[in-house]
Amino acid sequence: NTVYRLKNAYAIDVSNALNQMLLTERDAETQAELVISPFEQIAREVVIVPEVASNSLLVSATPRYFDRIKEYSQIFREKGFVENMWLGPNSAYEIFNEALALSGQSEADAIMRITSQMQSHSYLFASSRDGDPYYWLRKLGCWSPIIHLQQTDGSLSAHNPFTREYNRAGIINGKKVLQEIAASFEQDFSDTMPSVCRDIYLTLEVFSSTADMPVDIIKKLEDTVAYWRKFIPVDGLNLGDLIAESVQDIQRKPRPIIPVYQTEKKRIPTLKNSGTGKMEQIEKQ
Repeated sequence: NTVYRLKNAYAIDVSNALNQMLLTERDAETQAELVISPFEQIAREVVIVPEVASNSLLVSATPRYFDRIKEYSQIFREKGFVENMWLGPNSAYEIFNEALALSGQSEADAIMRITSQMQSHSYLFASSRDGDPYYWLRKLGCWSPIIHLQQTDGSLSAHNPFTREYNRAGIINGKKVLQEIAASFEQDFSDTMPSVCRDIYLTLEVFSSTADMPVDIIKKLEDTVAYWRKFIPVDGLNLGDLIAESVQDIQRKPRPIIPVYQTEKKRIPTLKNSGTGKMEQIEKQ
């Protein structure tokens, strides 16, 4: 807890303004269905209480984060560094360095300033869903005319191919990708959002190492195309059909002569592969 004595304003007015600001931010996050990171939750757990008699504000921050930063400062004083200490903006680190020479209430005030800097730079702190590709497809897929495809284990953007080896450890599944894109068309659309896409191009973005042999690169690309042809056997098919029907049923159908978006199914787009000519050359080899 920290007490702030005010000189140029009434405590009750400042308290109402600050609490209203926190409430507005909280409501905005709820309406936008935002998933906030642990450090962003500091703003939700700040309590501001006015003390009319002394014209002061009693500010209570989240104990676990306050104590954690205080623990960081203690470790830093003992060892000279803190491994993997992430405070966000440079301004927070500058205040942290100042706090190392402080104690008591002065140190507490500095820690409160650090948490304030973290709150105002909340975009620097990732939540678990920030790294979930399916979440982004479900939320934004219908507005994405081009979607890049690469296999990954979820730890980094490695641009791996869709071979049996990488698929075994990977988190990207073709069927689930299509399902999440389709789900994005079923959400309630705000009037402020643009029109949804009629066509979506799934583009393979596979990178090769400078040490890879040309024959190995071609084999990885062949395997990648073969993997995605299990889910999109023919370019230009309707997304709803790809999800509802089996690949065998789709393969028995003739190729569409007219664009699918000219039919009655207007909310679900067609799916195409960007650079189809290159993909067909690989398939023929």
